[in-house]
Amino acid sequence: MAVALVLAGCTAERYDRAPSAAIDPIPPAMPLEPQAVPEGPAVPRIEVKLNNADPTLVRARIATARRARQYNITVDQPAHLVAEKRLPPDEAMRRTNGQSQDAAFRLDYIFNSSGGVVTVALEAAIVTNPGRPGESVRAITMPGSDADALKEEISGAG
Repeated sequence: MAVALVLAGCTAERYDRAPSAAIDPIPPAMPLEPQAVPEGPAVPRIEVKLNNADPTLVRARIATARRARQYNITVDQPAHLVAEKRLPPDEAMRRTNGQSQDAAFRLDYIFNSSGGVVTVALEAAIVTNPGRPGESVRAITMPGSDADALKEEISGAG
């Protein structure tokens, strides 16, 4: 009988204590917004070197690829190609921090030929009021995955 009372006392004592985290874990509250998945370091500018490539052919292939993706070619010169794509108003507002519903995503390609090697440099920007007075260009960084995809596209044009 004494053993039963001791056991009863021990079990009763267990319920008199406040629950500890090890015994009664409370799951953390769910975040309101999903956490962003890191995509690697952001890249401000990419550069691709193409050996034994024709710069005119490379530029033409890149322009054709951009047109196929609904980009407008606004500058097409031997050493320079600019491709722009208008953003929908809601995306424009987000990309311009609420400043404008009229914005475009711009890809600025610079071509340099030297010693049989064509170097293609690419920078990305958000343009507010594109092609109009008050046009504002803000360079942006590209996620690593986007930069890698653009490098592949440029390499394929060579």
